[in-house]
Amino acid sequence: MNRIAVMIGKNGVTRKMLEEAAGVRLFIDSETGDVSVQWSAEKNDPVKMMKMPDVIRAIGRGMPPKKAIPLIEDDEIFMEIIDLRDWVGKRGNQLRRLRSRLIGRNGRIRGVIEEHTGCELTIYGHTATLIGQQMGMADARSAIEMILNGSE
Repeated sequence: MNRIAVMIGKNGVTRKMLEEAAGVRLFIDSETGDVSVQWSAEKNDPVKMMKMPDVIRAIGRGMPPKKAIPLIEDDEIFMEIIDLRDWVGKRGNQLRRLRSRLIGRNGRIRGVIEEHTGCELTIYGHTATLIGQQMGMADARSAIEMILNGSE
């Protein structure tokens, strides 16, 4: 619900960009936060149909739309959401500590992970969202898990 404005964009620019990239029509309910997709009969690509929910989920979990759209356009780009609550449960202070560890001072740790793996990393709420190629995703997930387990 908090990211509906980002999904729509200023004057509907983001929504139009998503619709053009996937060849769909998006219906966004700004009161409930529901997003539905209507697929056109002539542009019925099954890969895009599988990846569109991931794009919507990625934007909802804090990923900027321009970084999420390559999920639709490139068959070799994947998304993964890591729930930080798996490491600390619902303890708010510990969750903030883990988020801070992943981001690092001035975003340094996050930047190093992105630079070395070629993945995009967004930390939002209780999740860390990764978008990238399969090899980089495995390395990024490993690095994130090591940091969450206490490594420097």
